[in-house]
Amino acid sequence: MSLSLNDLTPDVEYMIEVKVSNGVLNSSIIAVDASSWPRAPSPEYVQRTNTSMTLTLELEDVHVNISSVFIEAITAEDDGVNRSSSEQVVNGTLPMILNFTLSSLSAYTYYNVRAVATYVLSKCNTSKYAGHPKMIWTEPGVPDPPAELKIENNGIASWDAVNPRTDNPRISYILEVIRVDDGEIAVTKDVGNTLTANLNDFNLEVGQSYNICVLAMNNIGNGKPSCVLYTHMIPPDAEPESVLSSGEYAAIGSGAGVVCILLLLIASLIVYLVCRRRREKSLARLAYAYGPDLELSNIRAQRYHRTTTGNNPSLWSKETFVATEEELALLNQFPRQYITLEDFLGQGEFGEVYQGTAFDILGVDTGPHPVAIKTFRKGATLDEKHKFLSEAALMGKFEHPNIVKILGICVDNDPVFIIMELMPAGDLLKFLREARPESGPALLTREEHLYIIKDIAQGCRYLEQQHFIHRDLAARNCLVSSKGADRIVKIGDFGLARDLYSSDYYRVEGERKLPVRWMAPEALLQGKFTIESDVWAYGILLYEVMSFGNQPYPGQSNQDVLQYVTAGGRLPKPDKCPQRIYRLMMKCWRKYASERPRFEEICQYLDNIIEDMKRDSYCESDSDDGETLSREGSKRVPTRSPSFKSGFQNLVRSGSKKLRNSLRRHSIHRKEEQTTHTSENGDSFRESGLI
Repeated sequence: MSLSLNDLTPDVEYMIEVKVSNGVLNSSIIAVDASSWPRAPSPEYVQRTNTSMTLTLELEDVHVNISSVFIEAITAEDDGVNRSSSEQVVNGTLPMILNFTLSSLSAYTYYNVRAVATYVLSKCNTSKYAGHPKMIWTEPGVPDPPAELKIENNGIASWDAVNPRTDNPRISYILEVIRVDDGEIAVTKDVGNTLTANLNDFNLEVGQSYNICVLAMNNIGNGKPSCVLYTHMIPPDAEPESVLSSGEYAAIGSGAGVVCILLLLIASLIVYLVCRRRREKSLARLAYAYGPDLELSNIRAQRYHRTTTGNNPSLWSKETFVATEEELALLNQFPRQYITLEDFLGQGEFGEVYQGTAFDILGVDTGPHPVAIKTFRKGATLDEKHKFLSEAALMGKFEHPNIVKILGICVDNDPVFIIMELMPAGDLLKFLREARPESGPALLTREEHLYIIKDIAQGCRYLEQQHFIHRDLAARNCLVSSKGADRIVKIGDFGLARDLYSSDYYRVEGERKLPVRWMAPEALLQGKFTIESDVWAYGILLYEVMSFGNQPYPGQSNQDVLQYVTAGGRLPKPDKCPQRIYRLMMKCWRKYASERPRFEEICQYLDNIIEDMKRDSYCESDSDDGETLSREGSKRVPTRSPSFKSGFQNLVRSGSKKLRNSLRRHSIHRKEEQTTHTSENGDSFRESGLI
């Protein structure tokens, strides 16, 4: 007696139990261990061009049941175009190496490339199984032919924009008009990046037939043209004029009168706006009598788009990082079938973020683990997909307790998933605003404020050691692990903050949005981002933390902030902010970047304050105790010890405050523990959030 077990997962060990029953009695169980056959290995590319790739496949001894194999490439685009190689018979002694070629591929396109093997189950029974895919992209090439080329009755030709098929998005279109009778080219014109052309501008012969061709050109070369047949006729608006009647002349006169009245109204409006603009400029000159010239500031504002990381080639940032295939291959490749999506959390710069569960992502038999899952936004461009994957490879390079950790990437899926650790308490800005002292004491003590800013400083110190420039350090881009006292704050940019807090960003001249309120003067005026400009942003983040999430420079427009900061203006000390913390802010906001402290010095400075706090002297440390922080290092100046009486009073006040805060937070922490307990029993994590 034999029995076939179908639809098993390849490369998995199974325990098969067999027993015999007559309907009344059962025999003892016999258990047999068996393993399903291994998947075909992932192919390795040897060479690639813009339209083809050569790959190798190495079969080992364990693949003895494979009779034939071919390579399949599926685009990661929405169309999901499939390209396959010829199938090769496995005939010979294992191990062996097979060579394959894929052709007719699209240039500068991501492909999920995998091996599809045929397994021999019996003499007359075979089955096909696909191996794990590997993401490979083709080289840049010339653009595609323009699609939807058409010509209207009025002689206007139009076509759709093409994929540039390169990392340079600049495209030009060339229009050619070719006579059908003799093949002579009548017109060749570069129309730039426009998607229309008026054929009436080319003095074509009436009644003559032409082939109208349009091709796209990028920095690599010219693409193939798209052509349509067109017979030129007299346009409708070129018909001979007829003699007008007196009634028609009257109608024309009435229309001209209406036009004159409209022109008069427009002229009056322009005069009013000019006068109002002059009055606003006069008020602005009075408001900034000791600041920079307003016109000069506006000219400098136009230079935002020249954003660089200085002249130091060792510095790098998210905007300058481009992932290679080798860097993507280093990430944990996690199977799609072990991931479940549960809640939509938000839409970001390049994609969407969901809450979900990943099984065994932390290791074998670790069970379900709550995660955040980021994927392409629907309709994302090829360039956005490049940046999306580069973000995954970038975050995979960082390993620090105060940097959000990437757990893996799922490429055997369309679209691709980035799997991140879940931070249930959400972003720091929202967390701070929810902890505001609306009634009674605040939900955050001064000590907890210190540990929050220290966590962020430690993450920044790690990035500084990696020579990495964050460029967008702010409370909205930090995440909180929990609402309890054991919380950890981590730096991470999921690309969500730019959409969720869009008012904190300012778009200049159609360029990318900039976080003006967090930018140093040299970044505002020169577009120069450095480690020191991150230190400036950290000072603004300190203001956010100590003010429970207030927006910097409240009541001022982004243009006002630009002028105020470059003129030497700085934020005031938040209410109840310790003087030592405000001094740290001011040191981070020094005009000259070379005078600002390093993050290593900032961490030491905060350690000193926390050490004083543990000795119960922190309550009296708001006075000017002479502690300094410079680029040479932290220097401590001994302070006078408080008297026994003042020390006893401080102890009583501190204990009373801690008791009130503990009672107020008790109910919140209890609810959170109940939510966590529910999550551990397999229910959804709908009480948690990433945004």
